[in-house]
Amino acid sequence: MSTPGNVRTGPFSIAVGGVALGCTEGDAEVNIEELGRERMIDEYGQGILDLIHLGTNMRVTVRIAEETAANLAIVFPMGLASSVSIYHGGYTPGRKYSDQGALVLLTGLRDTTVQIGLCKGVVEPGSVQAIPLSSEEDRVYQVTFLGLIDTTKTEGKRVGWITAVA
Repeated sequence: MSTPGNVRTGPFSIAVGGVALGCTEGDAEVNIEELGRERMIDEYGQGILDLIHLGTNMRVTVRIAEETAANLAIVFPMGLASSVSIYHGGYTPGRKYSDQGALVLLTGLRDTTVQIGLCKGVVEPGSVQAIPLSSEEDRVYQVTFLGLIDTTKTEGKRVGWITAVA
């Protein structure tokens, strides 16, 4: 039996490390990738006996529409932030993105019980796209946050979550 009331739609707000990033443009995209490998045996011919879990990757992609220094400091975590500018380049290689890891939380604007979260989200290197620099369109920053493993969380709850209708 279908329950149309369980269908959810609508925009989300986003906060990173407790900092609200303001308006987003367009959809948020969530990708959950379960990683595994096949366990093969020959006893019954060539076949797959089992699948072995290797891990989970979770990514959230959003388009941030509000261009503020605070937002840009989150979008470009390897930049050097001042009150109005983000400076790029010149750091010695080897800095860890996990040092900037923070809770990434998307909350439904129409239904605040709907949430998508990354326990320790970081901006995925190379994922930021600025769109465009023209008078014809608004400038937004598309960015992908990757959920790192948060070792402070309990087994099975170390990457992220999605709330759903009970």
